Amino acid sequence: MTPVSQKKSRYATVAQELALAIETGIYAVGDLLPSEAELCLRYDISNHTVRHAMRVLHAMKLAAPERGRGTRVIGTSSKKRYIHSLDSIPDLGELVKNTKIRVLRRARIQPADALVPLPDHIPEWQLIEAVRYVNVKEPLAWKHVYIDSRFSKAARKVGGSSEPIYKLIERLYAESLYKVKQEVGAVLISRAAAARLRVAEGTPGLAITRHYIGASERILEVTYSIYPANRFRYHSELRLEHID
Repeated sequence: MTPVSQKKSRYATVAQELALAIETGIYAVGDLLPSEAELCLRYDISNHTVRHAMRVLHAMKLAAPERGRGTRVIGTSSKKRYIHSLDSIPDLGELVKNTKIRVLRRARIQPADALVPLPDHIPEWQLIEAVRYVNVKEPLAWKHVYIDSRFSKAARKVGGSSEPIYKLIERLYAESLYKVKQEVGAVLISRAAAARLRVAEGTPGLAITRHYIGASERILEVTYSIYPANRFRYHSELRLEHID
């Protein structure tokens, strides 16, 4: 079993080692790469991580999937590229750790009833309306959280657990977060949100919509959060990993 480096994302390490093996001739054009099960055992990683690594090789034009057979080598070199990788969502984790959330309402809704567009192929969502606090005197954000109803066990734990929702889903349902799509925009705070945030209706605010997407491109969770402009600060650190 090959231990995966802890200094870089697991999928990036696997992709880099396989790319090097292809470029040095260990795997020639036309060869099949080791199976998903073999790679899981070799690197002690999940099948979601293996699939993520394979997507990198596909993007580099080094390998391509073949239905029912595996992944076949189609090239021996690629242009230098960078992978933008995050092992976690650090700002979200810190937000959960340093604040408290109070659930205001829970409901089952259809996609058309949400404040933000939701996929129609998921017919029912768990809505959680909540307020996140720095302290009881200063509400930080008013939010709607939409969770695929198939993850109802995770939804029920919101408000009673300090664990981020996407981590609850990962742990309880063996899902793996692959990416987060985020949209940020300025808004005038609505009456419903203003009452909870203790600001005047029409106060400038920031709206953040996030789609949490699993390794199979399945949406796990969607959040829509409103922050008063003077209460929001965002800091992040991104690491670029070089694959030759």
